[in-house]
Amino acid sequence: MMNTYEQKIPALYDARQDYQDENMELDKKYCEVSVERRAAIAYAAITIFCFVFAKVYLRFSHGVTSPYMTYLFIAPLALGWLPSLAMWLAPRLRRGVRGASADESAADHMDHNSPVCRNAWHSGVAAVTVSALLRGIFEIAGTASPLQSYLMGAGIAMLLVGAAAYLLRK
Repeated sequence: MMNTYEQKIPALYDARQDYQDENMELDKKYCEVSVERRAAIAYAAITIFCFVFAKVYLRFSHGVTSPYMTYLFIAPLALGWLPSLAMWLAPRLRRGVRGASADESAADHMDHNSPVCRNAWHSGVAAVTVSALLRGIFEIAGTASPLQSYLMGAGIAMLLVGAAAYLLRK
C-alpha cells in the first residue's frame, strides 16, 4: 500500500507538467503574434528615418534632386509597414467579423508566418530600400552603377519568394 506522499507526488508532477504546457502554448502564441507588432514598429521607425534622411540629404545636395531619394520612404512604408500592420491586426479583425475566439484567430494567424516567408520578405524590403537609396545618391552625384540594378533585381526576387511562401503555405 502506498503512503500519501507517494500518491501526491505523481499528481503534483502531472499538475506541474500541465501548467508548463499551458504556459509554453501561451508564450508561443504571444511570441508569434508579437513578431508582426515588432515588425510594424520597426518598419515605422525605418520609414521615418528614410523620410528624414532623404530630406536632410536633399537639403545639402545643392538643388539637385532625384525621385528615388525624394520617395525613398515609400518602399519601407508600402512593402514593410502596411503589410506588417495588416498581419498584426488581421486576427483582431477576423475575431470581430466572424466572432471567433482569440485562440482560433491566433492559430489561423500563426499558420502562415513561416520563417522563410518572413525572412525573404524582410530581406526583399531591405534590398529594395537600399537599392533606391543608392540610385538616388548616384543620380544626385551624376554617376551610375550596374550593381544597384542587380540589388533591385535581387530584392524583387526575394519579395517574390516571400510572397510565394506566404501564398503556398500548408
